[in-house]
Amino acid sequence: MIDQLLEISNSIYSINLSMINLGHCNINEKSIDKLIESLKQNKFKSLIHLNLSDNMIGGECCRMICSALKENNSLHELILNNDNLTSEDAYFISSMLKANKSIQKIELSILIRQ
Repeated sequence: MIDQLLEISNSIYSINLSMINLGHCNINEKSIDKLIESLKQNKFKSLIHLNLSDNMIGGECCRMICSALKENNSLHELILNNDNLTSEDAYFISSMLKANKSIQKIELSILIRQ
């Protein structure tokens, strides 16, 4: 699904897209590559809100997103609730926030393993 959305968006980057809600879309490492590339290259220059909640994107996927967002300068709000994030993922998110000065609001939940 995300691949189809981003394939369509390749031809519509000039549209002022301010919000992408991909909550509950079963996103994983394979399906998120195109979104990450778009975020890294700031292709969605007007994107200010990104919701990736309820996708179980913790681990490598979270690191990939954080790496891309270090270079993004348009996003203001990032939602990562119920994404199976761990305290290690929180470290990568924290590092990304130090580099990315445009994000003003972040929502996330951290899974604490015992």
